[in-house]
Amino acid sequence: MILGSTAKLGTGTNIQTKLCALHHLDVPWRPSDIIQRDGRGLRFGNDNQYIKIFRYVTRDTFDAYLWQIQEQKLRYITQIMTSKSVSRSCEDTDETVLTAAEIKAIATSNPLLAEKMTVDNEVTRLKLLKGNWSDEQIYLERNIKTHYPDTIARNEKLVEEITRDIAVLDKHKGGDFIIEIDGKKYDERPLAGEALLTVIKAKCTIGEGQYDIGSYRGLDLYAERKSVNDIDLRLIGGARYTTPAGDSAQGCITRIENLAERLRNRAIKRNGKCRKCFHFAYECTNATARNHAAFIF
Repeated sequence: MILGSTAKLGTGTNIQTKLCALHHLDVPWRPSDIIQRDGRGLRFGNDNQYIKIFRYVTRDTFDAYLWQIQEQKLRYITQIMTSKSVSRSCEDTDETVLTAAEIKAIATSNPLLAEKMTVDNEVTRLKLLKGNWSDEQIYLERNIKTHYPDTIARNEKLVEEITRDIAVLDKHKGGDFIIEIDGKKYDERPLAGEALLTVIKAKCTIGEGQYDIGSYRGLDLYAERKSVNDIDLRLIGGARYTTPAGDSAQGCITRIENLAERLRNRAIKRNGKCRKCFHFAYECTNATARNHAAFIF
């Protein structure tokens, strides 16, 4: 058996090997002291699979108040760690001072003190619920007024641009493969790929933005070198469509063709996003109305 204070045995003492029980005779002032005390036994290197922890509380003493302080401090710590703070500031419990009435209540075993603690906890819980409700209202109103209308308008405009670009592609669809690179037209994919890589190597420089390569099926073709081995190929009409360059000449041409063919899927996805935003905006409006009604009630 070993007996010691928190300062002597609470931190950094390696006595865990045969430790089977911990007895806490008083209440420490800081939550970290409790963790450090328990850590003498609850740590790697203990030969026992389980240990017992005893905490002793004396009735009609300051123990109840001290444990209440521990609860308050742990609540503040948890709120900060989980981002669920009731308010932007809290009272410094290290400077908490007992009023004369609280001291008298503890000394005389006044049952109203326990009731006060219960009421304080309930008030704190209700403040947390009210804070969460207010945050949710602000979030929903911001989505209804700003986020969803902006997202819908942006996607509707993009769908219109993609639709016009699809019409341009369809106009140049059919017949043999043809692509214009650096002012010259190619109808063979291997030769076109080699010409594309030659232009990129000679004229695309890191940090100088995109370079006008030529055109493909009515859309302008650009290339941009972001790093030595990171090159983007880009088709530009009403909107911009980007794909990484391939590792080979044939791979680059294949990616440009696939990029053009995927425009219809992009338009479908954007339309779907608009519908989702409409649905979410409708749900948020109903939720806001229900929350206001419940709060007034």
